[in-house]
Amino acid sequence: MDDSELGLKAAKLAFEQPENFVLKPQREGGGNNIYKEDIPKFLQKLPKKEWAGYILMELIHPPVFENPILKTGEVIKEGLVSELGVFGAYLFDEKSGKVLANDYSGHLLRSKTQSSNEGGVAAGFGCVDSLYLY
Repeated sequence: MDDSELGLKAAKLAFEQPENFVLKPQREGGGNNIYKEDIPKFLQKLPKKEWAGYILMELIHPPVFENPILKTGEVIKEGLVSELGVFGAYLFDEKSGKVLANDYSGHLLRSKTQSSNEGGVAAGFGCVDSLYLY
C-alpha cells in the first residue's frame, strides 16, 4: 500500500472491491487484520503516509467441511475451514552458497469456523487440528 505502481493499484482495489480483500499490517500476531467492507473506512481514518505499513491480500476461499469441534468446553457444529502449514529447515554456507540442509521439519493444521475472519490459535480464534488423509 505504498506509492509504487502496485501499491496504488492495491489502494484502488481496496476502495472499489473491498469484499475481495483483507488488509494486513506488516507485523506478526493475529487479530489486527481489517476485512472486506471495513477496509475503506479504516483507510479513510488512517493518515495516508501510514498506508505503507499494510499489505492488501486477496481473500482465499477454501472448501468448507462439516465437522464438530470442541472449543473451550463447548461443541461447535458449524462449517470449518482449515489451513495447512508445512515447515522446513534450510541451512547454507553464506560464503560458498553450498546447501548444508534442506529438510522437511513438520506441519501444523489449523481449523476455524467459516464465520470467523481471524484464525489464530493462540488468539483463540482457531484450533490445532489433525490430518486425516483418505
